[in-house]
Amino acid sequence: MGETQNKGAHITSWMAVLIAAISVIVSVISINQSQEHNRNSVRPLLDQGYSYPSSVKEGFFKLSATNNGIGPGIVKDFNIFWRENKSAEYEELNHWNDLSVKLGLEPSQPGFIYWIPGNVLRPNNSYEIYSALLRADFANRIIDEQLVQIEFVYE
Repeated sequence: MGETQNKGAHITSWMAVLIAAISVIVSVISINQSQEHNRNSVRPLLDQGYSYPSSVKEGFFKLSATNNGIGPGIVKDFNIFWRENKSAEYEELNHWNDLSVKLGLEPSQPGFIYWIPGNVLRPNNSYEIYSALLRADFANRIIDEQLVQIEFVYE
């Protein structure tokens, strides 16, 4: 009889250890998921925007970056993409100067770059990153057909 009670106590103690180990594992998983959620809840959400003054024959076409997220975004770099028309595939450009060439700008009047890599985009703010003096018909075509796309490399 003593041997059976001893076996029962032994099984009960091992079950308690197993339950405690499972509880620790569940706690660690829960903490990791909570930390991941907290990190994601303050992430930046960067979008590009276009603007051009209405009712002018020539004006400044502007590309801007907007942070619609909750946290700040540190923009390390931009990837610039261009396509010739709405049905064409995007090609990646190497530099802002390449965009100026695609826009038909003369080397003596290139586009203006306003962004320095490493600058911080605060939440709910827009920042101008590039502008160029263009004819209205061309600027409107760029906007309507989304000929320029900007991909942000940020943290």
